[in-house]
Amino acid sequence: MASGVATSNRQCVRVLLLEDCAEDAELLSLALEAADFDVELERTSNQASFLDALQRQTPDIVLSDAALPCFSGEEALQLVRAHAPQVPFVLLSGYVEGVRARNPAVEACLGKEHLEQLPGLMRQLLARPD
Repeated sequence: MASGVATSNRQCVRVLLLEDCAEDAELLSLALEAADFDVELERTSNQASFLDALQRQTPDIVLSDAALPCFSGEEALQLVRAHAPQVPFVLLSGYVEGVRARNPAVEACLGKEHLEQLPGLMRQLLARPD
């Protein structure tokens, strides 16, 4: 999927983030900015705000915590597939083993301890043809 317009050498990317931990969201944002992404990040932390954001504007990519109180990454994936099936979806978790095996519709799973791998993974997913 082609992403936003590049400004200088930075790739502009609209990211919809489902994350209930403010510290994790900040670390993720810093990792992307350090990797030359011009990020338009919208952070949501529950089902209602996630669905609202998804309906307002289609993101280039969705990054989702795997487990939140009263909502899960797998439920978020179902909403994304219903509203924008072409959008890449990445599950972020402190425990990755078995997450992707349970749901093959997830393009990628990444442990939160490996956020340094996220920019390369995003470039791969965003470079895919629609």
